[in-house]
Amino acid sequence: MGEDLRYDLRYEVPFAMSSYRQIDEGQRRESLRPIAVLRLAPEVLAERFTLPFVPGAGHLADTAAALLELTDGRQFMLLRHYDDPSTGTELLASERSETPAEDLRAFLDALDLADHDVTWALASTPSAPSLAR
Repeated sequence: MGEDLRYDLRYEVPFAMSSYRQIDEGQRRESLRPIAVLRLAPEVLAERFTLPFVPGAGHLADTAAALLELTDGRQFMLLRHYDDPSTGTELLASERSETPAEDLRAFLDALDLADHDVTWALASTPSAPSLAR
């Protein structure tokens, strides 16, 4: 009989068994913006969630990033600028989202992170002013 690979951490966990999966840059569907800063360094996130961070190239050589997609289709990027003197990892989500707090909650829930893992969060985008007179 074949091996049951579900419990061997050397193999990627199938999407159906997880609330997120790592994707590559070619699978990103839209522009992303910062919605939060996590207190956890990329090295901690990489080890805890088996997420390889990809080093940037060219003018982004001082960065490392991991792109994730939740089962509901929302995409997030974990990003670290190594020339930034502050600690932690930026969390980016769709720049078109009007509910960054809901996006942040979905991300934290998917990775089983707590509110205390967030050091900064973007406030929800206010409604656009009405142009009707």
